Amino acid sequence: MLYLTSNISGATRRAAYAQNPALGLLLSPLGWRSPWCETWACDNDVFAGKFDLTRWLKMLDKAALYPPPLFCILPDVVGNWEQTLERAHRYRHEVESRGLRVALALQDGCNWKEVSDFSPFAVFVGGSTQWKWANTPRIIRLFGSHSWVHVGRVNGESRIRYVRKLGADSADGTGLCRFFDAVLPKVLRGLNTESAQQELF
Repeated sequence: MLYLTSNISGATRRAAYAQNPALGLLLSPLGWRSPWCETWACDNDVFAGKFDLTRWLKMLDKAALYPPPLFCILPDVVGNWEQTLERAHRYRHEVESRGLRVALALQDGCNWKEVSDFSPFAVFVGGSTQWKWANTPRIIRLFGSHSWVHVGRVNGESRIRYVRKLGADSADGTGLCRFFDAVLPKVLRGLNTESAQQELF
């Protein structure tokens, strides 16, 4: 499983990513920097309450100039499936016309058939905290065989281990951005990459 986090700066931190290929970046329109590691994806700033369509489109233009990201999350509406699906249909062509892969954010009230009909490259498990953890196992069972499954807001060693064992392809979290030195060993243990951790330190 891959673990993505917001852009990290500093030579030491970048070296940690270089030595641990399971780590990657989840870049947002507001915090865009040129991707400096092999594994990366594009967020949309919706969860932070800072979505801006013009800024998101500019990020897609920039992303298309690099080796392709894992996926680009379509604009969504936190906790509202109907509005999220409407936005996804409206903006899907903006991602695909640039040769990029779409990720559809799944939200509270999600209709599984509508997800299948949309046929995204990736499903992004979002929604309220309660809905997300109640539905993650089912989502991985339903879509994991034919879509990339990414779980949002996965912080802490036990949660990382949990979604990895369920079979998620990737997850993201904010801990590495805030407390890098303290959190990195826990993330690596959750990803079951203790050997990489030993080499790093």
